[in-house]
Formats: sequence, structure tokens, C-alpha cells
Amino acid sequence: MNQVYNLSGAVASLMEVVHQGAGMSSSDPDPGPLGGEWAHYARFEEVYSGKMYQKNDTAASGPTGVPKYVNWTAIYKFLPNAKPDDYPVGSVAQAKLSNFAGNYTELLVLLHAAFNGYPETYIKTVEKMYVLKQMAVDLMQTPDPRFAETEGMTLGPVWMWVQNHSKYYNEWTGYSPRPPRPEWGC
Repeated sequence: MNQVYNLSGAVASLMEVVHQGAGMSSSDPDPGPLGGEWAHYARFEEVYSGKMYQKNDTAASGPTGVPKYVNWTAIYKFLPNAKPDDYPVGSVAQAKLSNFAGNYTELLVLLHAAFNGYPETYIKTVEKMYVLKQMAVDLMQTPDPRFAETEGMTLGPVWMWVQNHSKYYNEWTGYSPRPPRPEWGC
């Protein structure tokens, strides 16, 4: 990952991301050193539409390939945007949701660092993504205590910012700005 200081550097970095599979397929036949795959959004679109993307599909065409079976009865059921404060203090649910939210904030901090002059944090960022994935699965396998067990409701991921998990909080809110630090040991 290159440091970005201007528009041409930003474009070069974004093209690297596209080549590594985070964008729709490009017209460039070289898939890059990590291979070329469809973006996360494209994979979600395949699930939603029930069809797979083909090589020549685009964002405008959507997936036009073979059907993709989705067993909609085998999904986790949870209410969106639950917050730790929705649960009793000290409860398992509150602890798990708080832990997830803190780790999500740390992931955002690491992403910010990686794209703003500290590319050495990139690997730690990818590692944090896998940690967050496992935490999300754990949440979705934890029954939501607000519902009867027979309803099958579980906890869901908490996409919220936790101020005390951000090394940028003071800088971004305008209070006592501090310079970026090279040690990103979230």
C-alpha cells in the first residue's frame, strides 16, 4: 500500500484495491498479485438477487449468471442497530455488544491509519477484520434475552463508534488535537 499525498496517488491506491478484489471487475485483464474477485458488495448482491456474477457482468448489469440458492429459513434473526445500552448493565448481551462496538471502532482507527501515512498497520487491520467477523458470528449465535427463546431472535453486530476506543477522538472533535502516532496497538 502506497502513502497517498495527491490525486494521482489516491487513484493508484484505489486501482490496487480494485485489483485485489474490492471493486467490480475492471477492463484490465491483469487481476493483480492477489487475484481478482468480486467485491464484498457484489457478493451480497448475488445473495440478494439469487444469481451469480459472470466474468463480463458489470455493476450496471448486476449478476446475470447461474442461480444461487439461498435458504432464507436458515438465517440469523436479529433486530438491527441494537445498542449495549438496550440491555441490563453487566449482562452477557451488554458485554458482548460493547466488546464488538469497541473492536469495530478500533478497526476504523486502523483503517484510517493505514490510509493516512501508516501503511504498516494494514496487516493488523486485516487481522482485526477477521476478529470482528468471528465476534459477529458469536453475537448472531447468542440468544437475545429480550425475546422468548422460541422466537429464535439473536444479538446482531453493533456498528457504532465508541469514543474511548479511538485514538483520533480528540483530533476529530476539535478538542486538544494531537499528532498521529506510529504505534497502533489497538
